Amino acid sequence: MTKKILCPRGLRHAAELAKLTGAHLTICAVNLALGGARRPTINQWTDEDA
Repeated sequence: MTKKILCPRGLRHAAELAKLTGAHLTICAVNLALGGARRPTINQWTDEDA
């Protein structure tokens, strides 16, 4: 049986849920680009931070 948990509240909370339920923990970090049509896009994190 597969258990999937989506947890937007943070890594610590997700780790606790995975431990309690026996689910595997997969981490997905999204580096959002800010800016737009009339200005350059700037990522929230540098490549090193990401």
